[in-house]
Amino acid sequence: TYDTVHVWDGSFFRLDLHLDRFFGGLEKLRMTIPFDREAVTEILHNCVALSGHRAAYVEMLCTRGASPTFSRDPRQAVNRFMAFAVPFGSVANAEQLRRGLHVAISDKVRIPPASVDPSIKNYHWLDLVRGLYDAYDRGAETALILDFNGNVAEGPGFNVFLVKDGKLSTPGVGVLPG
Repeated sequence: TYDTVHVWDGSFFRLDLHLDRFFGGLEKLRMTIPFDREAVTEILHNCVALSGHRAAYVEMLCTRGASPTFSRDPRQAVNRFMAFAVPFGSVANAEQLRRGLHVAISDKVRIPPASVDPSIKNYHWLDLVRGLYDAYDRGAETALILDFNGNVAEGPGFNVFLVKDGKLSTPGVGVLPG
């Protein structure tokens, strides 16, 4: 599992919520790291300080790791924690940010929550990657992925919301809270 948090003008944006999601993912996946929340916070601050970036993309991640005996039993795996900070970069280029992106609704379906809990941030993006290729093949720049019921779920790496009649709406289930 992993989580990312942005740093703007040298300050973390909603770090507590990202830490909640990261530690929640660890618990749900039965993974452990040798650091508590306070220590991870210090590590992330150190990553930013050492990088010198005032605007950064900061990631904390834990891999399942490997078993010392090469067993496939995940209980025997030695979990690995990593953290890093890189300069902030947008998923859209300057021109796209100015005009917006051309979006296609993909035929690919989001993995259902009963199979992969969407509240746990993970690198299993195959459905999202296939959706992106579907969009590119149609001449679009990004995709919207539907759930099994045909409802808009999310995009590859971003949440979706709509403002209609002054009300904000976003998918309530089957997506990463964000």
